[in-house]
Amino acid sequence: ADVSIAAFDKTGTLTKGQLSLCGVVPFNAHTAERVLSIAAAIEERSEHPLAEAIIDHARQAGVPEAHVSFFEALPGRGARAVVDGEAFYIGSAALMEERGIEVPASTAMAELVTRGCSVVYLADSAMLWGAIGAQDTVKENSASAIAQLKRIGIKQTIMLTGDTLQSARSVADQLGLDEEHAELLPERKLALIHHLAQTRGKVMMIGDGINDAPALAAAHVGVA
Repeated sequence: ADVSIAAFDKTGTLTKGQLSLCGVVPFNAHTAERVLSIAAAIEERSEHPLAEAIIDHARQAGVPEAHVSFFEALPGRGARAVVDGEAFYIGSAALMEERGIEVPASTAMAELVTRGCSVVYLADSAMLWGAIGAQDTVKENSASAIAQLKRIGIKQTIMLTGDTLQSARSVADQLGLDEEHAELLPERKLALIHHLAQTRGKVMMIGDGINDAPALAAAHVGVA
């Protein structure tokens, strides 16, 4: 009853978490088909929201199957795997930066970002192979739920997401959220919950998925 801040995860909480691909952009002379094939093989082992969309699209496109002999999830960043005997990384721009992989600018990439697509990148140990964009759909009752929370006295509604800033702003604008924080690793979500609790009042965190577990536990009220 004393909660004044509602903090939301985005994917699967405010949105349906049912993504559809909006583009595959290959780089460095690789093909879109090979990028999709490797990405789909890795994502078969992943719990990332983009995984199902990538796998479904690869099946529908009939791309050749690749073989994964090693897989490791990198929470909040992506995954690394050995596919057909070669090491690959798939995940966020932050993961690419961490690995020293350059993400070149391109018209196709700019279009994905402008459309508010979530983007994951595929690279080997040395260079970028491609980028894959996907779009989510806002749940039909998200806007009304947020409006109802405000009516009963929640002072601020905030989104905390690991997704891109463009995607986060697109959803926040649709739902009338007060603010959004994007491209967050799990530990940064946790730090923001602590900061909100110390500076703004009682916090309720609403989320799902392994990445939200620390933030859910740290909030005054955790809703999964």
